[in-house]
Amino acid sequence: MTMGKKRTAYGAFLDNHKIKQKEIEEITGLSHETVASACNKSDFRPSKSTKVLLVAGARTLSKENVHQDNFWD
Repeated sequence: MTMGKKRTAYGAFLDNHKIKQKEIEEITGLSHETVASACNKSDFRPSKSTKVLLVAGARTLSKENVHQDNFWD
């Protein structure tokens, strides 16, 4: 559920799999601000190391074989 907010591809993926941002924060060790930006800001461009952590978290919690290019150009 997006609560009326525009979500990025990453945020929409988490929503569709009922994964909470807090779960991503806990599993990756990334800050709330970083995870929130990845989920909500279309102009957010994470570093390579942050992308690796975000994708690993999504992959672990969703049990799907997702890749960086599923979320970012």
